[in-house]
Amino acid sequence: MVSAVGAKLQVGDGDFLVASLIERCPKSMMSRELVKNALEAASRARGERLVEISAIDIDGVPKLCIWNTGEGLSATDLFKMCDIASSIGKEKGLQHNFGMGAKVASLPSNQLGMRYRSCRRGKVHEVVIGKRDGVYGRLAAAKPGSGIFAVVSDVTLAASQERRLSQDWTEVVLLGNSPEQDTVADPYGADPEVEADWLAAELYARFFRLRGDVELRILNGGPKRGALQRFATLEERGPRDFAGYECVTDPDGFRIHYLYDVVSSTNAWVNESGYGAMQEAKSMAGLVYDDEIYALAYSWDWTRQAPDFGIPFGARQISVFVELPGDYPLIIDGYRQFLRHRHGAQEQVGLREFIDRVRDHRPQWLIDLMREMAPDSNISADVRQELQKALRSLGVRRPGLDPEAPPPPPAPAPAATPPQHAEAEPETAVQQEAPPAAEPPAQPEAAPRKELADDEVMLAPDIFFLRDDTEVGERNFVGRAARYYEETNALYINLTYPVAREIHAALTAALDHPTSPETRDVIRIHVQRVLALRVGMVVVYALSKRSEPHAWPDWAVTGAITPEALTIAADDFHRLIPAMAEAVRKELTGEA
Repeated sequence: MVSAVGAKLQVGDGDFLVASLIERCPKSMMSRELVKNALEAASRARGERLVEISAIDIDGVPKLCIWNTGEGLSATDLFKMCDIASSIGKEKGLQHNFGMGAKVASLPSNQLGMRYRSCRRGKVHEVVIGKRDGVYGRLAAAKPGSGIFAVVSDVTLAASQERRLSQDWTEVVLLGNSPEQDTVADPYGADPEVEADWLAAELYARFFRLRGDVELRILNGGPKRGALQRFATLEERGPRDFAGYECVTDPDGFRIHYLYDVVSSTNAWVNESGYGAMQEAKSMAGLVYDDEIYALAYSWDWTRQAPDFGIPFGARQISVFVELPGDYPLIIDGYRQFLRHRHGAQEQVGLREFIDRVRDHRPQWLIDLMREMAPDSNISADVRQELQKALRSLGVRRPGLDPEAPPPPPAPAPAATPPQHAEAEPETAVQQEAPPAAEPPAQPEAAPRKELADDEVMLAPDIFFLRDDTEVGERNFVGRAARYYEETNALYINLTYPVAREIHAALTAALDHPTSPETRDVIRIHVQRVLALRVGMVVVYALSKRSEPHAWPDWAVTGAITPEALTIAADDFHRLIPAMAEAVRKELTGEA
């Protein structure tokens, strides 16, 4: 039995391994890696703790520069620092800031070079790493007037013309992939292209908070380019710049951050917190671990998911972050792009895993705000009453209630409600190989269905109407009449769907006085009501099938309440027009 390692594993092709690690790294991690390194170094400084991201000219071309205070590197340390998986002053470990690193993340977009300079006790040394002839490494430079080439150079004299040498510092300059590349405005060589505020946007979406009393100043990407502005994180800006902010800690140690941003009074597409900020103010949601943001859902990606998290309205102004406890069982992948579960198949830790926590801990002020944003509460309440009657008559049990007890069999539907499918009983009989009968067996009178108590009956869905094309697009409703979110029991009706206009036109044509404002208003209400009731009943009957798991497994029930299924149900409205027109006439004339 082997009890010890007899020979360590070696790397057979070092150049290929290095190139593979570098060129597989996501380019988007470059700013995170460079800034994180600078922040950590500055946090250990004895005096001023400062990180500055600015632009310097190299042969007349702007290049991005990251500079920080903190203990400088000697020539020997600067040389070692350039190796892959080598860092100075860092604790190695999966849970620490030790991954593939800034070099790996930055070199794909800076093959011409990354220039490192470090001042230690008044002396400055420089090393440049880049790619030449297909190989990544330290670039040799000739010492002025000597003809001798070296990979680490003493540049104290040149550096003294640009910076003070009275304190230790380190800087890295991104040279890009070509001499003419402006790495301030175009950090990735147009692959991908970026907006003017790319740096602030990337840092804002990554660093939830800064520790160690470090001040971060970054280049303003707007009209005042060249000016440095103090960078503020979401945690700092939440209580200060947002209209509403609260952090709730649950019993398991999760901290859920809720932020509400007011829409600008002059521009409906802009949130107030964006004024004076270096990045756009759009809503988002994500996970926070060790002060950094992961699994980010941004703008439309977030607003499409928000109803599942208990944010039915206002998702364009509401942001949510779930901060994981420090002892949460996870590992961070090598490029620090994802969080992964420590055990099992080590899948990525996703935002949607925490839907219940976000929904269950929403502050009351936020719930009240969302209620104010929900229009047509009277119509919704009316339809919900009808759906609640149907849920009770069908014996639909509230989800999660007494899971050990089998759901009760559905009761015979009353005359006013559409009858249930009669095929379920014969199908059960066939599965049990019962002898054929001339008539379906009657329900045994000895075992009547037990009436559910009020707190056992499933609640009717909350109903919301969408009229705005932007909201429809954000929720991916285009071409769909409705969507049901089972996690939050919410039903959204798309009033921009063509069927709504078609029903309105058909009712108008069927009435004697279609042009009066009163008639148009009554028609509008009936259109909303019939659409909500029609798709709502489909949801109710689909959910009732959960009491027949042998015939209706979960995937079948889910298929019956997809947006596509609800849309097709809404499309079948023509036979309802005569009854709807009569109802409108009676309402207009005051008939009983």
